[in-house]
Amino acid sequence: MNAMMRISAAILFLIVGIQAQANFDKVATPTGNHCLDQMMDRLQNYLQYDVAIHKVSSVKGATKAMPDELWVKTNLCDGHIVAVLRHQAACKDIHYGSVPNYIQKIYARGASCKQVVPEDIYPN
Repeated sequence: MNAMMRISAAILFLIVGIQAQANFDKVATPTGNHCLDQMMDRLQNYLQYDVAIHKVSSVKGATKAMPDELWVKTNLCDGHIVAVLRHQAACKDIHYGSVPNYIQKIYARGASCKQVVPEDIYPN
């Protein structure tokens, strides 16, 4: 009975180890910034066409209570499309397995951008 339990435990450990190892692959980031990657993905899914980035500015929250933001100039409009980040967003860290959702919401600044993104986008 003891030998059978040890074999069962070894098999379980092997299965769990293989499943855990499969989830620890390094997550690629095309831009080097997971937050920008998520923003691009959300915009492309929302708008249904490609978005070209011209400039990205990272804006720190004025206080610890205010979240950081990414201000992005694109080919879509003359103003900015802004991503409000969740607190403690580790946008440039290396992630393994998966990346948490760092985007709290996306909104537009400037009249031409508000025509492209007329309402706030709240990603899941």
